[in-house]
Amino acid sequence: MNGTRNHSRRKVVLASGLGAAAAFLGIGKPVHAQPRPLKIGASLSLTGTLAQSGEKNKRGYELWAEDVNSRGGLLGRKVEFLIFDDRSDAGTSARLYEKLITEDKVDLVIGPYGSAASFAATAVTEKYGYPMLLPSAASEAIFSRGYKNIFQLFPPIATIFEPLLGEVGTQAGYRRVAIIHSTDLYTKSAASAVEALARKNSREIVLNEEFPLDASDLSSLMLKLRAARPDIVIGGAHLPDSMLMLRQMKEAQVLPKAIALTPGPLKNDFWQALQVDAQGVMADYLWEPVDQKPASKAFVAKWKAAYKDEPDVQSAFGWVGGQLLEAAVKAAGAIDNAKIRDAFLGLQTPTLLPGTFKLDPATGRQIGQTLGVVQWQAGKRQIVAPASLATAPMITTLPPWDKR
Repeated sequence: MNGTRNHSRRKVVLASGLGAAAAFLGIGKPVHAQPRPLKIGASLSLTGTLAQSGEKNKRGYELWAEDVNSRGGLLGRKVEFLIFDDRSDAGTSARLYEKLITEDKVDLVIGPYGSAASFAATAVTEKYGYPMLLPSAASEAIFSRGYKNIFQLFPPIATIFEPLLGEVGTQAGYRRVAIIHSTDLYTKSAASAVEALARKNSREIVLNEEFPLDASDLSSLMLKLRAARPDIVIGGAHLPDSMLMLRQMKEAQVLPKAIALTPGPLKNDFWQALQVDAQGVMADYLWEPVDQKPASKAFVAKWKAAYKDEPDVQSAFGWVGGQLLEAAVKAAGAIDNAKIRDAFLGLQTPTLLPGTFKLDPATGRQIGQTLGVVQWQAGKRQIVAPASLATAPMITTLPPWDKR
């Protein structure tokens, strides 16, 4: 009897313990599992020549991710980025996108920084049928391969520095044009566009010269520039090359009426390193913190709150890229490559950049956004063209090097 009672008691105690455990664990009650995060893959130039731009682009992506997650995520799922460093190398970028798709099984991809990496990476994403927005890819060559799943944010590079080679340049007396550029895909593309515009506007091209990417000395180029006597020097040069160019122009006393470079002067380090020697140097305008649109002011405020510094155009590429990816996925209503592709091609929406995001459905090229011109004035990049967006009048003739 006692053994029976003890056995029964043990059963009751055990059942009570299981009941408590079940209550603690929620067993027997409906459990609402959280949907797995929506993974977005990208490679970016976080080290190497383009590291500063790549880092700003990355922070733009991440700021958008924080914003969309604060609003409930995308299609009800939290957004998570998986970003690898491509070391500013196009081949590495392509291999990383292969890894992101085949090994990491990301749900979505978004573009790397720059034209060279974008050219290489899109060969991979196209192979797997992944739609990919390219926030910072300008080269026409990327969109001339018949690909169906690539979409451009960058305005048509064929219009780069158009005001300086058109009416504004005519009024300023920019008749003799020197074109210089590094061997990078983007800077070569920009130089080709400038050459076409110069010929279209009957400018005299007095020099068209290429130099090595990450050059250590441009003194021979300075001799050619001085002999050519251009009214305007227009070039394609990343930050290190553009700073070297300005320093050696000063040393060689090369002083045209105007200097316009892309994309080097779009970095704040350009002024920080050169100070007053950067006064009057121009670059292409896509977006600047001085832009007065309410959306721009809101973005600048979010960025400063998150990072305690000022955003630049690469920051805007990341932020706007995320917003456009969000819009396409919402329009598609599902993580479905074909539906997202069609949604991108159907988007027509304003962004921080001037104009409207709109794509050529046959190529994925951008046809709605536009380019302008910015100029360094007293330590700040001011918008000087087009006139409708200008925040300051253009300095059309540079002061002597010793008068700045």
